[in-house]
Amino acid sequence: MEIKLKNLRRVYGDLHAVEDVSLNIPSNTVYGIIGRSGAGKSTLVRLISMLEKPDQGEVYYGDKRVDNLSKAELIQERRKIGMIFQNFNLFSSRTAAENIAYPMEICKMDKVAIKKRVEELLELVDLSGRGDAPISTLSGGQKQRIAIARALAIQPDILFCDEATSALDPQTT
Repeated sequence: MEIKLKNLRRVYGDLHAVEDVSLNIPSNTVYGIIGRSGAGKSTLVRLISMLEKPDQGEVYYGDKRVDNLSKAELIQERRKIGMIFQNFNLFSSRTAAENIAYPMEICKMDKVAIKKRVEELLELVDLSGRGDAPISTLSGGQKQRIAIARALAIQPDILFCDEATSALDPQTT
C-alpha cells in the first residue's frame, strides 16, 4: 500500500521536530529514514503510523486519508498495521507466545488459528519451543524477535519499524 505525506509538521513548544515533510513511499518497498540523533526520525515514524497526529499536513494510506479519521475509524485502520519498536513494548505478565497472540486476540481471531500462527511465527524468528517462556527469562535479542513476531502476527498491510533490529546481531538481523 502506497503511503503519501503532504506537508507534515509537528512542533513541541519551540522544537520543530518535523517541518514541511512531503514524500511518497511506493507499495511493496522498504523505505528507510536516516539521520542524526534528534533529527525527528522517530517523530516522523509516529506521524506516519498515526501514533501521533500532525499539527499540519496530510497522511494517506493508498487513496485514503488517515490523519483526520475518528477515533473508532483510526482503531480499525491500525489493525492493518504492524509496529516494531526499539524498546520491545512487550507485556511482562505474558509469555512469549501470549505476547505474539495479543494482536490476534484483539482482532478476535479463532483460538485454533491463533495457536497455529503463533507456532509459525516462533519458528520464523528461530524461537520454536520458547513460547511458554516468561518475558523476563529472554535475552534482549530474543525479546526483539518476539516483538517482530508480534508485529507480523496479523499479516499487516504496512509494517513500521523504529530501529527494530538494534538489539540483534548482524546474522540474526
